[in-house]
Amino acid sequence: MKKILFLYSAADYGGMVKNINFLIKNISRKNFSLLLFAVDSEKETVAVDFNMPVEYLSVKGKIDYSKIKSLRKILIENQIEIISCHGYKANFYGLISSIGLKVKKVSIVHGWVGKSFKIRFYQLIDKILIRFFDRIVLLAEYQIRELRLLFVPNSKLEVIKNAIDIKEVRAEIENVDIPNIQAKDIIIGTCSRLEKEKDIGTILYSLQYLNEHIKLVVLGEGSQMDNMLELAKKLKVENRVIFMGFKSNALSYVAKFDLFVTSSISEGLPNSVLEAQTLEIPVIASDIKAHQELIEDGVNGILFKLKDSQDLSEKIKKIVNDSQLKSLIKSNAISKLKQSYSMKDRISKMEDLYSNVIC
Repeated sequence: MKKILFLYSAADYGGMVKNINFLIKNISRKNFSLLLFAVDSEKETVAVDFNMPVEYLSVKGKIDYSKIKSLRKILIENQIEIISCHGYKANFYGLISSIGLKVKKVSIVHGWVGKSFKIRFYQLIDKILIRFFDRIVLLAEYQIRELRLLFVPNSKLEVIKNAIDIKEVRAEIENVDIPNIQAKDIIIGTCSRLEKEKDIGTILYSLQYLNEHIKLVVLGEGSQMDNMLELAKKLKVENRVIFMGFKSNALSYVAKFDLFVTSSISEGLPNSVLEAQTLEIPVIASDIKAHQELIEDGVNGILFKLKDSQDLSEKIKKIVNDSQLKSLIKSNAISKLKQSYSMKDRISKMEDLYSNVIC
């Protein structure tokens, strides 16, 4: 039985945490023994039910040398064979603490999407250090080019795409109500952290060009919440926007949408798109590499020009007014999910990677 320590850092419930959660809940306990550690304190880490205990390193400051020593001791005492790191902070502490140990290092690249100077600086360091991992798992094909530009050897790279468990996602759906929605309203919605890189403002601007019965539901929280509330008032669409905040059962609300919109400037390989498609909600997405990998324009979704609210509004009208296109997109999306984004296949590939990295 191979011993793996999972190490992550996450302040909110985004795609990375969902990815870890699916992996931990489905990986074979016959072949693998798991430990789960968060880099930060319990207060700083999003609460998630992983069906196993989480230990917290509670690092302090920019570099906490005492926690590097603590993690190194944990690796030695538990005879850990593989450390699986998720996020730039986990990569740093996982790599440094395992120097000189017979511990194989695996990094799962969820995407370098931070926009603040501080986060971009940390991600730059991450890009420099990542070449020292034994295996680097990418969630999308387009990421290969980025890693090659960083002079990471091809032998270390493996693409194991994000995946979705259709039955599990659908089983989560509960009966919920969205306030201030009338029977005649058409609901477009998004589920996202409210941060600059998500560009929620473009969706708000698009409402100016749409029928007043088209309402926007925003699920999620973040540093841009106040700015988005002010922008909705400035555009005089505040009565057509429902900010729901964070919902632990967010997918139950997504299931109520007529259209799912994601306007991100940058992404890894977004779970939110896969989840919306699983619930047979047509997706309209910004034309970026991550979305291009998931969506064939006009086939299993619609792409719109990045940061172009008028183009977005035209694409929304296109689906709203064409029921045949809407049905075709839903059908094609489900077919592609089953073919290319099977959770069973992803788990099998990850288990093979963990087994082979030791050899």
